[in-house]
Amino acid sequence: MIFLNTPELDLTQMKKLILDKIKYHYMDQHISQPKIDEDKLALLIAIIDHSSLAKQKKIQYVIATMLVQIALDTHELISDDSRQRESAEGKLTEQLNVLAGDYYSGLYYYLLANVEEIDFIRLLASAIREINENKMKLYYKEIQSFPDYVATIRHINGLLISRVASFFNNLQLEHLSDEWITLASLYREREKIDHKQSTMLSSITGQELDAWLQKKSHSVVRIIRELPSTYDKLKKYFLSDNKVIIKTSVSEEG
Repeated sequence: MIFLNTPELDLTQMKKLILDKIKYHYMDQHISQPKIDEDKLALLIAIIDHSSLAKQKKIQYVIATMLVQIALDTHELISDDSRQRESAEGKLTEQLNVLAGDYYSGLYYYLLANVEEIDFIRLLASAIREINENKMKLYYKEIQSFPDYVATIRHINGLLISRVASFFNNLQLEHLSDEWITLASLYREREKIDHKQSTMLSSITGQELDAWLQKKSHSVVRIIRELPSTYDKLKKYFLSDNKVIIKTSVSEEG
C-alpha cells in the first residue's frame, strides 16, 4: 500500500544532511568529496516520502541508503592505472578510497542498527551482494552481448533504489527507478565513446547504442509523464530542461 501523504523531505536539505554525515577531516584533505547522485536521491526521497514512516525514520532510511550508494561509488574510484598506483600519492589516494568506502558502509549499518531496522539492513546487504556479483561479471569480461551488458548495468546501478521501492511496495517508482537509472548509465557510456574513453562497450558501435537510447528515452519520459499528481515534485525534477535525456527525447519527438 502506498500512503499518499504530503511530501516532507527536500532534496537540497537531504543532500546537506548526507554530506554532513560523511564529513571526515583527514579523508577530505586527500580525496575529493563524494559525489551524490541526485537522480537516485530524488527517486529515493519520493519512494520513502510516500511511506507511512515518521519523518525522522524517513530521514534515517534515505541517509542510510545513500551511504550505501556512496560507498559503492567510492570503491569504483580505485584506479586501474598501474603508474598512478606506483606513486606514493596514488597509493595513498587508492587506500583512502577503499577505506572511505568501508567507512560509509559502516555508517549505514550503525545508523540502522541503532534504530533496530534489521529488515532494512538485510535488504541493503542483499542488494550490495548482488551488485558486487554483477561488477565481477564486468571485471572478468563475462558479458557476451549488448542485452547482457544492459541487464548487468541495470543490476549494478539501479538495483539498490529499485529494491528500496519494492520494500515499500511502490511498484510505480520501482519501475521508473529501474528504467531511468539504466538509461542514464547508458547515456554516460555513450559520452565515453564520443570522447574515446575506455568503456565496457568496446564491441558496441555508437549507432547501435544510439538506437537503444532513442527508443528507451521515449519510454521513460512517458512513464514520468504518466505518474499521478502526488508525484508532481518528482515529475518536475525529472522533466526539467537541464536533463539531457529529456532534451534528447523532446528534440527527437519534434
